[in-house]
Amino acid sequence: MAAKHADASRPAQARAGSSSLTVWVGIALLCAGIVAAVGWSAWQAREQALATAVHRVSNLSTILKGHTAQTLGEIDLLLRLTAEERADRQLRTTSSLVSAALRDPQRVLGIRVLDPRTGDLVQVGGAVPASGPAIDAEALAAHADPARGGLWIGDPVRDPDRDGWVFGMSRRFRDEARALDVIVMAVVDGALFRDAYQQIDVGRSGAVTVFNARMVVLGRQPNGDGQIGRRFAQLGVFRTPNLERREGVYVNDGSAVDGVRRIVAFQRLGEFPLTITAALAVEDVLAAWRRDTLRAAALTPVAILVLVAFGALLDREIRRRSTAETQARQESAVLEATLENMDQGIMMIDENLHVQVFNRRAAELLDLPDEFLATKPHFFEVTRRQFETGDFANADEAFRRWVRSGGLSIVHHSYERERPNGMVLEIRTVPLPGGGAVRTYTDITARKQDQRRIERMANHDELTGLANRARLRERLAEALGACAAAETPVAVLCLDLDQFKTVNDTLGHSTGDALLKAVAERISAETGGRDLVARLGGDEFAILLVGAEARAQAGTLAGRLVDVLSRPFTVDGQVLTVGTSIGIAVAPGDGLEPDGLMKNADLALYKAKGDGRGTFRFFEAAMDREVQTRRVLERDMREALAAGDFALHYQPQLDLASNRIVGFEALVRWHHRERGPVSPADFIPVAEETGLIVPLGEWVLREACREAAAWPKDVRISVNISAVQFRHRNLVQVVMSALAGAGMPPSRLELEITESVLMQESEASVSILHQLRALGVRIAMDDFGTGYSSLSYLRRFPFDKIKIDRSFVRDLTPDSESVAIVRAIVGLGRSLGIATTAEGVETAEQLAIIRSEGCTEMQGYLLSPPRPAREALALITPAAVA
Repeated sequence: MAAKHADASRPAQARAGSSSLTVWVGIALLCAGIVAAVGWSAWQAREQALATAVHRVSNLSTILKGHTAQTLGEIDLLLRLTAEERADRQLRTTSSLVSAALRDPQRVLGIRVLDPRTGDLVQVGGAVPASGPAIDAEALAAHADPARGGLWIGDPVRDPDRDGWVFGMSRRFRDEARALDVIVMAVVDGALFRDAYQQIDVGRSGAVTVFNARMVVLGRQPNGDGQIGRRFAQLGVFRTPNLERREGVYVNDGSAVDGVRRIVAFQRLGEFPLTITAALAVEDVLAAWRRDTLRAAALTPVAILVLVAFGALLDREIRRRSTAETQARQESAVLEATLENMDQGIMMIDENLHVQVFNRRAAELLDLPDEFLATKPHFFEVTRRQFETGDFANADEAFRRWVRSGGLSIVHHSYERERPNGMVLEIRTVPLPGGGAVRTYTDITARKQDQRRIERMANHDELTGLANRARLRERLAEALGACAAAETPVAVLCLDLDQFKTVNDTLGHSTGDALLKAVAERISAETGGRDLVARLGGDEFAILLVGAEARAQAGTLAGRLVDVLSRPFTVDGQVLTVGTSIGIAVAPGDGLEPDGLMKNADLALYKAKGDGRGTFRFFEAAMDREVQTRRVLERDMREALAAGDFALHYQPQLDLASNRIVGFEALVRWHHRERGPVSPADFIPVAEETGLIVPLGEWVLREACREAAAWPKDVRISVNISAVQFRHRNLVQVVMSALAGAGMPPSRLELEITESVLMQESEASVSILHQLRALGVRIAMDDFGTGYSSLSYLRRFPFDKIKIDRSFVRDLTPDSESVAIVRAIVGLGRSLGIATTAEGVETAEQLAIIRSEGCTEMQGYLLSPPRPAREALALITPAAVA
């Protein structure tokens, strides 16, 4: 309906000028406020967009740095391997080990061995392009200068045969003792960078670029072909103060490249003379901000125009109160047209609280009939009618009392109210200079829904709908505050799923996510919605219990959860079985700080896992001491590894047919400088948990190969490989390097693995085993018979040997069940053509039984305990064992 106006007495002409001035001052202030608010909002949005872009390019450059360092590290290993083989054998052709590496799916096209003085070619291997990169004078000078020594990466050149770019990676190797002085250069396909970077989304005008030390572009994506080979000396990354920094972010003006301003993050690779930059165009970053700002800017004049129109009409009304009725109606029509086209509801109330003006939108938002408002009702009548129709049903009692007492104050006032139909109104009251007020009604339902959704996302896990870590900590802090005041117990249960990683890695993340949802539903069902359940991330959950019986309830609930979560889940038509381990901490006894209580619950969880998983444990003070002890042990191990305090002992393996020692198993030993000998049962698990097993295992492999290289050619060396080493994916390169460094043929090396290696990532692990077998290395399955799926792995990979676990040998007597197990394993090995070794043979009776059952080899204290290398070498003589 049209806006309704009632006739009203007008002030005297003497007051008209003063009232008009007041109106225009108010209108000007409102317009200034709108412009200021829009400008401030636009400035904040622009700063946020730029800050987000800085964070994004920083993360992107860090990821690219790690990927590039790993890739070039593998190529650098190939350079070292080539130099080692040349030093030991003075080969004129590429060896089998280097050839095997060149056949791997890398981007290395070939290897060149060059004279360090002239750069002339000495040896070549692989599909090296004839027009490939050559060593220039600057590279020769860099290799000749020890202070500038190390790896050199040359400029890219065009390879017409491959229609692409190639570049050289070279390192000089000098060893006077072995008469070695060569430059080894790998010819690298430039697609190495293109393939890695072309999947990265940096927008329409962004770029990812890699430079060598001469500031020449080796790779650039997207649209990088025109820039590869180009040298830059004026980019921001190469200017003061960035020259001495390893990483940073800056904004360039783009003049040195293509005139495009970009936000650039750079990373220098440290051991490799490369600089990587990730850049987002400022234009791309601010595109969405500009659209939003223009939209807001376009609406601002409309709002100002409405205010000015309203002010103009009001000014005319004030100044021309005594004019003719016709002129007043014409002015009113303009105001009506303006008000009727506004998205806001507007109601004007005079100084006596009677409704004088309203628009159609106000009637719609308040669900009031036009006829009712047209009678110019008192505002109390409006609120009374809303009470009668139930419009205040969602309001609290205090608000209803306020409305009944008047509900309208002629002062600046603003509040929000939810109507029974779910609509949320923002209601503002603005006093008018001449008395009365203007009330505006704005539908902010969509905005409130967005706010609630954001608040939920901030406090809940998106996947499961449970509370998240932030919400748990907030509630835990509140509960602990009440606990400190009234000593009301608070319990925290930390849950971690068992075998979830296997499901996630083998069946994919979508199946893993579906399983997590099902787990969340079972946990919530067991708590009955009474207690706070949270997902902390990954497969970790937590439950908060509060109350006098919290400790007892925690134990009961944990027992139920262990049982319920061990039952099979049906996910996407597949039956999956996991399980859970639970740690419990109870306040006030276990702490009154949120972080401390959560830490103690984690310690209890760690204990539950160590006790075999599928169980729960309450926190005990001894657990903290145990963790501290393990941390000290980890620190001492790091120092021992750096100081060379580890040693190898060797236990012989006897061929039972010839009564001859055919090999030794290398076993690591540690003599602590203060504590004395430390058992491998104590330090090996810590090494695997902390990742120290990777450098320690590499040292064991290299040292064992170096020592065994001097033994008779028909004596093998066995080295244990941890599942953690497999996960690093560079095991093949490490084995190749150890063999090359020792000059030992692969056939003399035997790697022993346990079932856990194959269980973690079966397909990837089997692939690595096949690569090792292709080199000629022997593979043995250790501790055979202790895992539930050992037989299935024998079908998937042709092992050279299976070692019967010492637990079966220890219990061997003529009539024991272990005899039947040994007989079955030996028979299986015989049918598959696999050798069998009995471990832990300590008595003559055990030896007689394994001989009679047909074992091919044995090792144990009956033959010899592990010995230092010199003592072990003395055992390599034909000697029978009765």
